[in-house]
Amino acid sequence: MNTRVLARRLLAAAGSAALAVAGLGSAALAADTAAIDPQATATLTIHKLANTGQTGPTSGTEQQVPGAVPIEHVTFRICKVAQADLSTPEGWTIAEGFANQSLTVEGDKVTLAPSSASHALTDCQDATTDEQGTTTREGRPALYVVQEIDATKARIAGQTATVISTAAPFAVTIPMDNLADHTWNYRVHVYPKNTVGSAPVKTVSAPTAITGRLDWAVAQKLPAFDEANPLTSFQLVDDLAQAGDLANVLATVKVKVDDKDRTSDFAVSLVDERKLTITAKNPGALPSGASIVTTYSTVGSQEAQTNSVTAYIDDAVIGTATARGPLNKVMLTKKNEAGALLKGAEFELCATRVDGVSDAQACTSATATDDQGVLVIDRLKPGTYTLKETKAPAGYQRVADMEVTVTDDRTPVQIEVVDPKVQVPTLPVTGADGQLLMTVTGMALALLAGGVVLVTRRRATVGD
Repeated sequence: MNTRVLARRLLAAAGSAALAVAGLGSAALAADTAAIDPQATATLTIHKLANTGQTGPTSGTEQQVPGAVPIEHVTFRICKVAQADLSTPEGWTIAEGFANQSLTVEGDKVTLAPSSASHALTDCQDATTDEQGTTTREGRPALYVVQEIDATKARIAGQTATVISTAAPFAVTIPMDNLADHTWNYRVHVYPKNTVGSAPVKTVSAPTAITGRLDWAVAQKLPAFDEANPLTSFQLVDDLAQAGDLANVLATVKVKVDDKDRTSDFAVSLVDERKLTITAKNPGALPSGASIVTTYSTVGSQEAQTNSVTAYIDDAVIGTATARGPLNKVMLTKKNEAGALLKGAEFELCATRVDGVSDAQACTSATATDDQGVLVIDRLKPGTYTLKETKAPAGYQRVADMEVTVTDDRTPVQIEVVDPKVQVPTLPVTGADGQLLMTVTGMALALLAGGVVLVTRRRATVGD
């Protein structure tokens, strides 16, 4: 076979096996193997890029890739294929066996499929990409096998990047044919891609003042995919064990893809009665790079309004996000003026200034203090409320309405309310002063009686 045709087949196969690796798709080598200098300095420069869903350069020369996103801290192992001397026809016969094959590297051996042929590897060197996503190995002309061995420390623009799928092992020959003038190119550039995902973003809001409703939203950006590396699975798993009442959560789930309702394209379930699981039914039909926003609602409380979601793409964990609701509660203690705890005082709490709610003037149901004089009013969004005592315990007066500020500092609002006793009629006066009064009154009555006797006697005397 002509070495030019062989190289095209070999490198096109390598490009496919390496997730549409740019730099290997259509390169060619000159047919004249006798012109190859086996002692020439050969360099292989790897440009590690995030998959943009587009085919990159495949000529083996350095080029600008539109929209390229370099990935640093990715490590490759670059090995020579033993016995593949490209200055001889026999070396090209070995290279021919790599055409239209996928590669599996185990230790110092590479196995081809579907041919099942295997070859020894030698002179292996590891190289890690820099901030520009590049790394270079210098050597002599040879058939090289390139294997990505570690992407766990991958970073993009200084930030940790989650690699969903790495580049498959691929083969490349140095030198390659320079298509512009068919001279030998001993400085080869290749552009293997990684599918890189970003972590989900989770938010929560409280649309009401007093019901405890929490609206959760999870935003997930899909990575770019292409024909060589399609999306095979997408799933969100949200542990709602601490998210409150889940009775109606399944009925509230909505999924939008690029701002279009695609809820019916996802399977929704509540696993173990707490794990909300949302799975794409046909992941391959989702657009490359799409934005997926999932929303659902629970009824939370001050102690149950936190949960974490984990996103899976192609069965790989690409990130976790946690959110906490803003709800708080009021803890009221009812006492009398002597400090005794009072049972049976009824209160309601009415929203007066609570932002962004649909029940701006709503009031809680009247609820009574318990045997310990305590009343807890939960599921409150931060804001200003009015506390009203609607019923006082028997023998006590209701207190005036009071303003209560509910905050989002995770600390319950503590309130102490003191009821005065009801004012009752004054009892008759008793004691020493009463006795004196009775004495004076008695004396006055005695004097009055004496006067009456004197007047009667006088009248009687005159009559005589």
